[in-house]
Amino acid sequence: YPGGVGTVTTRAFVGDQDGAIWKADVSDADPQKWTFSLLHDAYYPSDIDNTDRTTWGPATIAPILSVDRAGDIVVNYATGDQNNFATTGLNHLYSVTEKTVLVLGAQAAQTNVNWHLKFPNGITPTGPLSLFNSTLYFSTFTPGVDSGSACLKGQGTICGVDYLETQPVTGSP
Repeated sequence: YPGGVGTVTTRAFVGDQDGAIWKADVSDADPQKWTFSLLHDAYYPSDIDNTDRTTWGPATIAPILSVDRAGDIVVNYATGDQNNFATTGLNHLYSVTEKTVLVLGAQAAQTNVNWHLKFPNGITPTGPLSLFNSTLYFSTFTPGVDSGSACLKGQGTICGVDYLETQPVTGSP
């Protein structure tokens, strides 16, 4: 980030096998002052009671970065094993915003969850996420659904949600 042509990268975001998104801050000219910190964990605190790590999906799909009206970075990311589909998995899709706040007179980053979709029973966001005109498009695969085909044991879905905003009262995108 930022991703514009000719811009100097100041931050990079990467997912891990436990469903977390990490931020590398490379904004300082001195590499000794670069930092690597947790931006958001998909399984804590949203699934604080879920201690069965075998059901956790990795964050292997590239996150989508954008900005909100205030210029704060918005990260949309999903969890889910892209190579193994099982009806026991628990996956998530998140929209989080990294806001710059003042703490004791110094600037600090604070992560806020805009919205969260939970996918139980192995439903897995698949393929790349795409952002166009404030709409985040993604596909999912639901394993174990009888499709009437001997070759296909599941169902695919294409979805679109606002990358940032939620519906009034529901908190859903």
